[in-house]
Amino acid sequence: GLCHDPAKALRETGPLGGLLFFRPAPEAACTASGAVVFSPPGPNPRPDLFPEIRMTPTLPAIVAASGLSTRMGTSKALMDAGGHSFLARIIGSLRDGGADPILVVVREVEGPEAEEARARGGTPILNPDPGPGPISSLQAGIRALSAEPPGTLFCPSDHPLFSPETVQTLIRAFLAGKAPLVAPSFQEKRGHPVIFGRELFPELLQKELPEGARTVVGRYLERRLVVPVPDPGILVDIDTPHDYRRHFPIQG
Repeated sequence: GLCHDPAKALRETGPLGGLLFFRPAPEAACTASGAVVFSPPGPNPRPDLFPEIRMTPTLPAIVAASGLSTRMGTSKALMDAGGHSFLARIIGSLRDGGADPILVVVREVEGPEAEEARARGGTPILNPDPGPGPISSLQAGIRALSAEPPGTLFCPSDHPLFSPETVQTLIRAFLAGKAPLVAPSFQEKRGHPVIFGRELFPELLQKELPEGARTVVGRYLERRLVVPVPDPGILVDIDTPHDYRRHFPIQG
């Protein structure tokens, strides 16, 4: 018989892709004192009582926001990107695409970038030595990961225009395969965000990386998974005032 008390139903995760349904426990589980009995995998026996719920696979994300922005002349993370700051758009797209938690690596944990990160649902992480560039932010973020995730998304703060759908597509592709590195592409050009698998963390944390993360990426090109996406925003890298005006022209 079936246990018809939804409170005593067992949750079971379905195939990759985030399908979750409630599986009624066997009658014995209803009468046993606190015992939990897991039934074997199979179809949902009572979809009328236990409807399927679509869940989104998730990974943590690291956003590099500790640079000096010398070419821009002002903090890129705080620049306006169509009504929201760069950082707000990045955090929003990561969150809506399934990233959690979102670690924002900053120069000062009480600075304006950290304040903006908190306001948007991110967690500020101090970069104790921003000098080496984005690799130092990635390293600070990896060290701050509290769990042992299979990998992490990574995005610089000057790439604010990628979509949540791209994030979701990358997470699904990464979790479905065994590639240690996943990158999106649009019209055969690669962009951001990317995913670094956990197996790359030790190498990414090495001190001697002459070209930053590219030093490690170069070792895994044959195993890299490139995922085509219909998202030109992955290619938008806003480093200079000219770049900014091209994507956000002055209105008036």
